[in-house]
Amino acid sequence: HHIKLSIEKIPSVMKFDYILGNPPFGANNGCGNISGSGTGALWWKITLNALDLLKEGGTLSFITPQNLFNGGDQFRELFLGEKSQYDVLDINFDIDSYFKVGTTLCKWTVRKSNTNFLTTVNDGRILNLKETYYLSSDKTFDSIIDTLIRYDALRFDFNTKGHYDPRPVKKFIQKNNLLGDEKFSDVPNKIYKYPVNQNGKIKYGAVEWKDIGVWRIFLPWMPEKKKTKFLMSKEWSGGSSTVTMKFSSEEECKKVFDILNAPECLFILDRLISNGRTNPAILRKFSVVDVKQVLSEDQLNYIQSQL
Repeated sequence: HHIKLSIEKIPSVMKFDYILGNPPFGANNGCGNISGSGTGALWWKITLNALDLLKEGGTLSFITPQNLFNGGDQFRELFLGEKSQYDVLDINFDIDSYFKVGTTLCKWTVRKSNTNFLTTVNDGRILNLKETYYLSSDKTFDSIIDTLIRYDALRFDFNTKGHYDPRPVKKFIQKNNLLGDEKFSDVPNKIYKYPVNQNGKIKYGAVEWKDIGVWRIFLPWMPEKKKTKFLMSKEWSGGSSTVTMKFSSEEECKKVFDILNAPECLFILDRLISNGRTNPAILRKFSVVDVKQVLSEDQLNYIQSQL
C-alpha cells in the first residue's frame, strides 16, 4: 500500500500481521522537530498509528529513540509498568554504531497482546516489564532506579496542583476587573509584583496566586545545562513549567530539601533528565529518604565513580 505523506494518519483500512519500520524522528511542522522530542514527535505518532494498524497478536518491530523506555510517563507507560498495554518481545540498545542522528536509539519488537511475557534485552537481561518502570542500556543504573522504586516508605509528591496557570489567572483578572493580564514581567512593578517561580527563574504576575505562605520545594521542568535544581520558598507561586511539593513547616521542607540535594541523589536525577526535561514521574515513585540508606555498597560505589 502506498500512502500519501501529506495525510495526518494512515487510515485503518485493513489490519496487518507484521509491521517493520525505522520511522523519521522529526517533522518541519513543529511536531517533534527536535530529535526524540515530546509527544508531538513524528516517530511517536507513527508508532501509535502502527500499533493501531496491527491485528490482535500481530507484531511490530521499530527503531526509535530510547526515551520510549526511559523518558516521560506518556512514553514509558505504553510498554512498562502495570499500565502497559503490549508484550515486548525484545529490546536492543546496542545499535548506535549504525545510526548517527543526534539522539540515542534502540530497536524493539512488541506483540499486540497483554500478558506477563518476559522480555529479552540484548545485554542478557530477561525482565517482566510489568514490574519495570525504567529501562536503559546501563544495567547498574537501572538496578539503582529499581531499588529506589521498590523501597516502601512515604513517596515524594511533586505536582502542578495550584500552579500559576495562565488560563484561570486570565479569567480571575477579568472577573475581578483587575489591572494587567496573565503574562509575566521580568522585573516587579506596581501591577506585576507577585513572584512566580517559572522554570527556576523568578517572574512577576499581576495577581497573588495559590499557596502563598506555604513552604514548598520547587523543581523546574527544563533545568539549565541539564542539571537538576531545587529551590525552596513560601513566597512564590509555582509556574506552569515548575512542579512543587508542599510541607507543613520550614523545618520539614528543609529536611527534604537536603535529602534531594545530596550529590548521590542529584546524580540520579540528572541521569533521568530526558530531552532537557526533568522526570518528576519517576521521582514520585521514590521514597523520601536519603539514597545512601537504601542503595547497596556496589550501587553507591558506582555513583561515586561517576561523580
